[in-house]
Amino acid sequence: RWREWAMSTGVWVAAAVALILLAATALTGDLDPGRIIAWYYDLRCPPWQPPDWVVPVVWAFIYATIAYAVRRAWRAAPERRTGLGYALVANLFLNFIWPLLFFTHQRLDIALWVAALLTLSVVPLMTVTERRSPGAGWWLVPYLLWTSFATALNFTLLRLNGPYG
Repeated sequence: RWREWAMSTGVWVAAAVALILLAATALTGDLDPGRIIAWYYDLRCPPWQPPDWVVPVVWAFIYATIAYAVRRAWRAAPERRTGLGYALVANLFLNFIWPLLFFTHQRLDIALWVAALLTLSVVPLMTVTERRSPGAGWWLVPYLLWTSFATALNFTLLRLNGPYG
């Protein structure tokens, strides 16, 4: 009975995707935090860049709102989960790729394109969650605002520290 539930809810697929992402993270090059931190602190930054402590606080809140919105939509429309799944996977993939490009590979130019795509990918995620559970899409507004801000910050950092390529 548990196996039947797990297969029908996609637990195995989610676990496989998580393992693949974990392996990809481990294989993506130089993951030396000291080098990454030194590089980041050497960048010229705009005065409106938030303090370091803000970022993990905001992301914790945003991930909670994503989980809440998606859970509401997932439970409200079990017969229409495919579109929601595609929107979520595409969004989380871009969310996964951006820090690798920005921090690990230090490619602010390519990361800017991914940040823009990430921001744009929030809109279909909002739309599909809202259609399946009225009110759920509004929980993703902070995510849209934060990714918009992050894209603007990425652009400014590129402009202040370029060229790249």
